[in-house]
Amino acid sequence: MPLVALSGAHRLHLDVLSEESSVELIRHVAAPEAVAAMQAACADIAHRCGRLPFTLRMAAARLRAC
Repeated sequence: MPLVALSGAHRLHLDVLSEESSVELIRHVAAPEAVAAMQAACADIAHRCGRLPFTLRMAAARLRAC
């Protein structure tokens, strides 16, 4: 709560994404051409990240860095 109380940040509640949206987010953040052939792997990453948007972005950014 410190950010909300002290810095004026706003809470934003996000629901989990569908599997399709999760995989699309991974493709968008990581290089799309690099993950195009890895549909099953992307679905596995999405599952392991609980299909949570922020977690998916972090995992995709790590994938992009590889």
